[in-house]
Amino acid sequence: MVKKKLSYYNYFLVLALVLISGYYMTSLFFLNKTNYSGEQADLYGEITENADAILKSSYRMEAYAYGYLLTHNQDTYQKYKSKICSVKQQFIELKDHCLENELATEHVAKLHGLINERMEHIQHLVSHDSVRPMSNKERIQMLESGSLLMDEINEVLYDIRTVSAERKSINKERATASAENTMTLLTIFGLFMLLIVYFSFIKMRQEIHKNEKNTEEIAQFNIELKSMNENLESFAYVASHDLNEPLRKIRTFGDLIGEEMRRDQPDQAMIKDHITRMQSSAERMQQLITDLLAYSRISRQNETFESVDINQVIQEVMVDLKLRLEETAAEVKLNDLPTSIRANPSQMRQLFQNLLSNALKFKKDNVAPVITISSDVVEGKLIQDPRVALLPEKKYWRITFSDNGIGFSNAYTEKIFMIFQRLHGRSEYEGTGIGLSICKKICEQHKGDISAYGEEGEGAQFIIYIPKV
Repeated sequence: MVKKKLSYYNYFLVLALVLISGYYMTSLFFLNKTNYSGEQADLYGEITENADAILKSSYRMEAYAYGYLLTHNQDTYQKYKSKICSVKQQFIELKDHCLENELATEHVAKLHGLINERMEHIQHLVSHDSVRPMSNKERIQMLESGSLLMDEINEVLYDIRTVSAERKSINKERATASAENTMTLLTIFGLFMLLIVYFSFIKMRQEIHKNEKNTEEIAQFNIELKSMNENLESFAYVASHDLNEPLRKIRTFGDLIGEEMRRDQPDQAMIKDHITRMQSSAERMQQLITDLLAYSRISRQNETFESVDINQVIQEVMVDLKLRLEETAAEVKLNDLPTSIRANPSQMRQLFQNLLSNALKFKKDNVAPVITISSDVVEGKLIQDPRVALLPEKKYWRITFSDNGIGFSNAYTEKIFMIFQRLHGRSEYEGTGIGLSICKKICEQHKGDISAYGEEGEGAQFIIYIPKV
């Protein structure tokens, strides 16, 4: 069973790790696509800047060259030479960007040739015109051919920008499609992870509930085990004392009768008295054994529980004790007792019959017994009585049984529930002292408990705790 649970959790753990890894890889892929798209956008911007710069510097190079031809100003000539360097440097940057990204390499090669041709053309114009002034016809031809070269340069730069823009557009579409696919995959992964978390939460809650139930059962077993240990001690005492006492008396009186019978003239009255005492001891021993069997049956009983109306149970007990109730003129008051409690009917009947019988037995002389039975619901954690063993998380029916009898000292509240324990001599009140022990055992069988409070001459109170299901 433990291996099965471990396999179940390992399965969910591996599945969760796979989904998390997929989620991570998909996110990484999406980020790479996004970064690549951003790089392409930056590349397009750089290429556009380089193309604009080349075109601008080329026109200025022309303008400074023509200005020098008109004015022969050395500053203008130096500016012309500076622009030649700028055009070369800007072309190198454009070339590097395009070659690095394998973009418009043919256009770059063509541009290189056109720029060199334009520079040679202008240089030839400047050099030739400086040595020998050109005629208007020659100057116009040179200007027209230069203009044509600039148009070609402009077209090639336009083509390079167009190729770069197309690359940017394609990558943008790919990035968009990738983002959509990624979002779809992330959504699927997210849903699967939510399902795993949900089912794992449900399973963990079931396991926690099961563990709580097991812990509750273990706590209840500990309570019952403690009670069983106490009962074993009581049984040992009964076996060594209560059962031996009548046997010892029977043997003693038997020996006395044997001695008396060996006389020539046995004392018949003495023999008859000894036999009467032997019979009394035998009856007591028989009653002890009968009560032990009754107690044992309560301990071993495993009958199914059902819904029980405590009012009806007590009414049936009062019918059984009708004669005794009439003889003592007893009054029984029932207040708000549960009409449906999960219990064993016969055990509930025995429980209240023992309590009611005790209340009638231990009544005050010349005082009619008044017995009050009431109930309420209480949580186990709110019960502060250390003498009762209850589970704090459970709710219990608390049934209070009070009488106005002779009562007892609170010093004996634990002793009265021990098997065959008596607070009064057999000559005062009949019985073996097992009735309250049976009551406690019945309460424990129902996963509850019972406690008692008393005051000599002021009556007794028994509080029964039965789980509220």
